[in-house]
Amino acid sequence: ATGSFKPRGAFNRLLAAGSLPPAGAIAASGGNHGAAVAYAARALGVPAEIFVPELAGAAKRARIAGYGARLV
Repeated sequence: ATGSFKPRGAFNRLLAAGSLPPAGAIAASGGNHGAAVAYAARALGVPAEIFVPELAGAAKRARIAGYGARLV
């Protein structure tokens, strides 16, 4: 769904704790990892906040935001 294999790692990390924090997921990435965390968080019903470099391309930013994450 995100165009990479990164969601597998994002889901594994979010589910490894046994319960998801109500605050959701936080990641720092302007690429596929950020999109994967945003996608996994949305699928699991928690918010996501992704810290994106100012140099990240508009398409990457749009993809991350499209999954419902808050971009910082």
